[in-house]
Amino acid sequence: MPGRVFLTDTPTDMAKALGVEPDPVADEPPRRNIEPGQEVVALTADGLTRMRWGMIPVGRVNARGRPVMETIINARSETLFGKTAFDGTGRAVLPVNGWYE
Repeated sequence: MPGRVFLTDTPTDMAKALGVEPDPVADEPPRRNIEPGQEVVALTADGLTRMRWGMIPVGRVNARGRPVMETIINARSETLFGKTAFDGTGRAVLPVNGWYE
């Protein structure tokens, strides 16, 4: 089972703590089991927004030549800029109250 996160704070409380406006995600309910690939509330340069957690790397194939459709949810900072899977991606902070596996 991949890592999962939970967010029990309301979007208003989270926005107040982060110093941004809660408008785009004000109706988001608290969630206790957020899986990779699901929609989450993320903090970007533009403020709080909904995004899909994780990414499917473009151009990655398995030993049989078929595309790999696994969702990547984390990366090592030492190799991040050298991997082609992360070309053209942006950054976002995923505010959560906890993580479990």
